[in-house]
Amino acid sequence: MNNVVEVVGTPNTGKKTLVNTIAETRLKGGNWLRVTVEKKTAIININGLRVYLGDLSGVSNLHLYSIYSIYVADATNREKSLYFLIGTLEIGLPVIVALNMYDEAKN
Repeated sequence: MNNVVEVVGTPNTGKKTLVNTIAETRLKGGNWLRVTVEKKTAIININGLRVYLGDLSGVSNLHLYSIYSIYVADATNREKSLYFLIGTLEIGLPVIVALNMYDEAKN
């Protein structure tokens, strides 16, 4: 797998929802801690390039063959999200940050 994008973040931030939305898949999960115990993968095509979206249970599981990562940050728990985001950035891969639960954080 050459074109791997890992979707990472703290538990219950909507990683699988993001993967399902982007890839139009129906990966299963639940809304309790540590549901993703193994990597789930969806495949999308971008301009003829096959890209594998990997949903991981946390940032510590990033694989070295990823081309970049999408970090899903929880807006309702900014301190924890920023802490794990720093860990993701330290790995050295390009990172896209997706802010989730913003509507909940505003309340």
